Amino acid sequence: MKLVVLLVGLALIATGLASFALPERLRGALAWFTAGNRLALAVMGRLGVGLTLLLGASLTRWPTAGITLGLLFLAGGAAIPVLGEARTTRIATWWIGRSNAALRAWSAVVIATGGFIAWLAAPDVG
Repeated sequence: MKLVVLLVGLALIATGLASFALPERLRGALAWFTAGNRLALAVMGRLGVGLTLLLGASLTRWPTAGITLGLLFLAGGAAIPVLGEARTTRIATWWIGRSNAALRAWSAVVIATGGFIAWLAAPDVG
């Protein structure tokens, strides 16, 4: 399970780096998720990451941080259906309209979060 937590962190880093380098890709992803019933995929992704962090937290360097992040991801996943499709789409549209600098700033947060999660689960060296 610790390996899965590490892979989640690495996936977040990769996603953040791609979004940082190509903000248009982030805009495209946001537009893609808001079309049709694809918001359910965003919900499942966030819930999956949250459950992974919760289940693997006890094996990490700082279990409290893993639990906290897991709960935040679960809350983010639960918030999407609570907010509803129309409001969630408005939020995504708002993000799509932000500048490249704003999207890169958010991508930096994603990179940092992924780095922290990867560090939590990384093997001790030395």
